[in-house]
Amino acid sequence: MKNDSYQLIGEVKIPDDKREQFNSHVLELLRKCGIRRTEEMILDGKTVMVVDIPVPDAEGNVLFNYSVFEQRIRQMASYNIHTCQLHVSDMGVQEFGLAMLLIRVLQEAFSETLCCLTCEKKLISLEGYCAAIRYLLGVELSFPNRARMWDLLLLFRRTEGFESNDTGTMIRTFPVQSTVFMEEQMIAAFNAESKDGPLKPSVPFSGARDDIRSATLISLCFYCCELMRQLLVNADGKEKLLSFLKELVLSDLPERKRAAERRDSFGILAEISLYVLPVSLLHAYACATGQDFWAVWETMSKDVYTDIISRHEENMEKSSEKESVRLPFYKAIRRDNEDEFMEFWEDDRPVFSEKLEEELFVWKERMGQIRPQKGFEMESYLSTVISELYEIWNCRYVDKSFVTEFLLHRDSIVYQKALLLFRSILDADAVYFPEFTPHQAHAWLLERYRDRTDRTIMSAYQSLLVNHRHRKELLGF
Repeated sequence: MKNDSYQLIGEVKIPDDKREQFNSHVLELLRKCGIRRTEEMILDGKTVMVVDIPVPDAEGNVLFNYSVFEQRIRQMASYNIHTCQLHVSDMGVQEFGLAMLLIRVLQEAFSETLCCLTCEKKLISLEGYCAAIRYLLGVELSFPNRARMWDLLLLFRRTEGFESNDTGTMIRTFPVQSTVFMEEQMIAAFNAESKDGPLKPSVPFSGARDDIRSATLISLCFYCCELMRQLLVNADGKEKLLSFLKELVLSDLPERKRAAERRDSFGILAEISLYVLPVSLLHAYACATGQDFWAVWETMSKDVYTDIISRHEENMEKSSEKESVRLPFYKAIRRDNEDEFMEFWEDDRPVFSEKLEEELFVWKERMGQIRPQKGFEMESYLSTVISELYEIWNCRYVDKSFVTEFLLHRDSIVYQKALLLFRSILDADAVYFPEFTPHQAHAWLLERYRDRTDRTIMSAYQSLLVNHRHRKELLGF
């Protein structure tokens, strides 16, 4: 799949009053999804690569180019906290790409302007992404723009390559667990695509003015078409109807309410216009006159009204019985456990492998047994450990905070012990080859036999060292 398969079409605009909350969500997603920025440090005279959590610079740009779960440097991407715009030229379809998609889902949810997420130019379902965001951020999202089906249909029609998205596509991908249908939008979209006139209701509207508010929108739209056909029978019917419609679709809600006071057929049309979008009236007119709907729409759609008495506002409260599915991020990126998530360990015990659980016990016990020698050179030792992590074991880049913290406490016995414990983890099997130095045993023999699990354990220990809360519990500092 190409990097540009996923596109957020339309305009993204985050409201000013929601920008702080939105930025907080984006930064937290970047952190918890393992998205980092690479940086070079000089350590014991050598240049080493480290990673840091992305934060805004003086201009509000958040730069990042690395995923700890992919262990891959990508082209530098950016997010701006002032414009809330995401710029990514090398997204990929793995862990880095998933994190970028989650941000785009947030953009669609928070945007006050119409936009939607697509893949291969087709509208996509959001339920799985919402479940991951719910797990990572603990927030419930809603997507009011997805309920604007008629507006989306226009967006697709006017965006080259996306014309194949229809009302059926929007229904199939609708986020039913988090968003309330806007019936008038759905009916308008269905009508616009109908070649056989307005949708036929199962229970027709009687035509009684007092029943308009309680009648179904489908029956009202169908009745409009029938009523217009009756008006067209008169010699000057078409001219009067067209003149009335042109004025009606440009009128705001108070003006249409006044027009609805008329005690004739035009008053009934005005009354119905309080509840249906202008597209439904123009579609009924096109069907009644035998014209192409889109031709009628293009000539009469400028500045049409958008204010109606919406039925969905009467049922905005979502059912409390709906189950909120949470998708753990480790499952979203197809991991069997959370061994790679040690730095994100907060309250609940993560799903660690049996091997890591055993190691945690060993690390705690061994930490109390290690005795650093006098003259311990922290910087040199750090440089050697990090070099082996990269060059021999192909582990992910270490955190900048880990390096800077240990350098700051270079003379602390407990920090020296923690680094010596790191060394013992790397040298775990070297004792079986006493004829070689540990480095020789690693480079010549063990590198080929220690598997991904062993490498994950090495990185897990480094992640523990930057998780101060659980480091204190396990290692005592």
